[in-house]
Amino acid sequence: MKLANLLRYVTFAQWRANALRTALTTLGLALGVAVIVAMRLVNGAVFESIRASVDDVAGRAVLSVTNGQAGVPEELLERVRAVPGVKAAAALILDSGLVLDHPERGERLQIFGVDYLADSEVRSYELEKGDGSELDDPIVVLSQPDSVFVTRDFAARHGLRLGSRLPIQVSTGPRELVVRGILAAAGPAKAFGGMLALMDIYAAQLAFGKGVAGEPGRFDQIDVVLDPTLDDAAEVDAARDRIAAAVAGTATVARPESRGEQMQSMLGATKLGFAQAQALSFIVGVFLVFNTMSIAVVQRRREIGLLRSLGTTAGAIRTLFLVEATILSAIGSVAGLVGGVAIARTIIPMVERVMGSWILATTVRSLTIGPVELLAALMAGVGVSLVATLVPSIQAGRISPLVALRRDAATRIEPRTIRRLGWAGAALIALSFALGAAAAVLPVEASALGAMGCRVIGAALLMPAAVTALVPAAGRVLEAAFGIQGRLAADNLKSAPGRTAVTLTAILIGIAAYVIVATLMRSLDTSLSDWLDHYIASDLSVSASSRVAGPKANKLPGGLVDEIRELPGVRIVRPFRLLQIPYQGEITMLLSLDLGVARRTVRYQMIAGPPSKAFEDALHRGDGVGVSDAFARRFGKRLGDTVELETPSGKRTFPIVGVFADWAGPTGSIHIDRAVFVRDWQTDLVDSISIDLVTPADEERVVSAVRARFGRRYDLQIITSRETKSEITSQIVQGFQMTRATEVVVLLISALGVVNTLLAAILDRTREIGILRAIGATRAQVVRAVLLEASLLGSLGAVLGIALGLATAYPFVKVAILELVGWHLDFHVDLTAVAVAGVLAVAISIGAAYYPARKASRLDVLTAIQYE
Repeated sequence: MKLANLLRYVTFAQWRANALRTALTTLGLALGVAVIVAMRLVNGAVFESIRASVDDVAGRAVLSVTNGQAGVPEELLERVRAVPGVKAAAALILDSGLVLDHPERGERLQIFGVDYLADSEVRSYELEKGDGSELDDPIVVLSQPDSVFVTRDFAARHGLRLGSRLPIQVSTGPRELVVRGILAAAGPAKAFGGMLALMDIYAAQLAFGKGVAGEPGRFDQIDVVLDPTLDDAAEVDAARDRIAAAVAGTATVARPESRGEQMQSMLGATKLGFAQAQALSFIVGVFLVFNTMSIAVVQRRREIGLLRSLGTTAGAIRTLFLVEATILSAIGSVAGLVGGVAIARTIIPMVERVMGSWILATTVRSLTIGPVELLAALMAGVGVSLVATLVPSIQAGRISPLVALRRDAATRIEPRTIRRLGWAGAALIALSFALGAAAAVLPVEASALGAMGCRVIGAALLMPAAVTALVPAAGRVLEAAFGIQGRLAADNLKSAPGRTAVTLTAILIGIAAYVIVATLMRSLDTSLSDWLDHYIASDLSVSASSRVAGPKANKLPGGLVDEIRELPGVRIVRPFRLLQIPYQGEITMLLSLDLGVARRTVRYQMIAGPPSKAFEDALHRGDGVGVSDAFARRFGKRLGDTVELETPSGKRTFPIVGVFADWAGPTGSIHIDRAVFVRDWQTDLVDSISIDLVTPADEERVVSAVRARFGRRYDLQIITSRETKSEITSQIVQGFQMTRATEVVVLLISALGVVNTLLAAILDRTREIGILRAIGATRAQVVRAVLLEASLLGSLGAVLGIALGLATAYPFVKVAILELVGWHLDFHVDLTAVAVAGVLAVAISIGAAYYPARKASRLDVLTAIQYE
């Protein structure tokens, strides 16, 4: 028989007869594809936005001289310009200010401080035509201290025109700037989602506390354009070496694109969430299709036997099932592609907030659905389906007419097959532990996610053996509790270990995914809370324009520390400063504390070195620096080793006097005493000021005094230690929100799998149910028996799923997070989530069985007995 006829008279007829199951399968597949496509779209769009912003800012620059947020001394500009092969060099101030007239507090404007004439050789700016003649000479206009050029998009959003006033909050206090130019959306004006403004470089230095009038200041970076004749890579490298020699000890030289790579590497938590979402969706998608096609083979065994007896070859049967899977998956892939775009648009704002808080304020410009995304959808849908259908299609081709006549051939599994599947499952689980142990030598995504996949698939292969071992004992309990209906439910499960194992696996995967995510989030929340309790012990925290100080927050002048210290009710004041600095080609964090006072309350969680107090004393004496365990692992450092840092005052070498646990990120952090920091980095600016009160009763008085004297000048935010911890926890947990979304999707797909399987199981037992009704079973008894069967499945799935989830979560928490994100988490089980998982498993099973149970109870007795 031709394939077209097989599809017409066999496949499409089956789909019409089982429309609900067909729709559920397609929907589940579409959900899995949607998650995979969404993650690829978001991943590509976010990293492309970073790359594009870096390229727009770099302009024609081939090299950049930087030292992270520490900046570079102003004197380096002339040194760089004097290097042979340098055509042009332009200094840049890159900072941000809070827009004070924005109705939603918190909108930040990226500000470029530029020498317009020199910068035009590196970057191209296009000014919109206005009706003012002042634009005839933008160099003169921009050099005025209060001048600012804003982008067209920003001006339109805020209703600004030439001559409009723009109040912003910067490090030195509120400033009112005058809009004297509108930038067209070209070059750097496309970066940061249009949230960009130009100021004169020396006005920006003063505004952001990076220079004092009449004294040399600092720039954030110097961008270099090389002579066009240096077009060979070796010549560019030689020029870079010459520039590096000229700025040795005070700055580093790198290509601008390396900055984008550094920022991408800092998105460790988000990357992990993306990878986990794709991996779980892939595993569940494979299982769902395998489940559906296996059931199709079971249900159509008589039909397959009849086709074989009429001369249809085994190859034709295999091809038929593969084509069926291809058609269903193609439909699911198209729906998943559309759904993936919708999910991606929902996720992107969250990712932008994470990036804006800690890395780079940017806006994803567009979601590009190119050949790669189309191929990903095709592979995620069609590819997964074909792989998952391979085994069922081979089974279908092997069915002979004689076997097809046997009623137990559909659900029977030989003990030998159960043993083989069990050994294969055990081998995969053993492999998962080996992959987990190889995290130090393999890419963490391959290690952690490969281990997770092997463990889940291995557990699925062990399910027939688990059914054989557990169902009889559970059945006796059920019979004792519910009598003959309980026995009937257990016998149904025991008589069809293959079908039972498939349903049980659907429940197991969903519950395991739920437990994995819940355990990760509980471990994250508890470990972070413990660390914050050690690290944040002050009564109040004061910062500018942001509730929690960070790399992107406005800075405060060091003199404010002394002024706050003199207020009545204040016992201790601790300044805090955090800088992103380059180290061995990557970005790490440099944190300075006044350890002369901080050591009275701060308690480090030491990994190596002396106890916390002795460690803090060593830092305060200037004996060296402390590094986090993430930094030590990333750069191969140990207690007693040294770190070399470029500072505005030259290269400095510091011995490591302690290693501690920290949450700074995958590249870790370096801690240093404030006195050493001010001396070597030549700045007294601070990110935040912590206040310890004389008594708790002084809180209201101190808060009122700080707001009255300094609040308006610096736009201060004053929050309690409890609020500080909550804000920090919220910002860190944001990076794992994708993991939460994964939990919902996987549970939904698993529920669809359970509904699908139970629908098929009821249909497969139509004749059996008819006989029960014929001998006197009431409709209510049939419904109760089916629901009891589902309850038993749900209970077993809960126990096994929780066990699998905890076994998978442990290495994920202890190894994967540590290697990829740099956070040292303690393993904490969320007992509430475990209890919820058990209830969910039973609820999903009963909910999925209710419709099939009602359908079974309403079967016509004679029709049911005559079925097949």
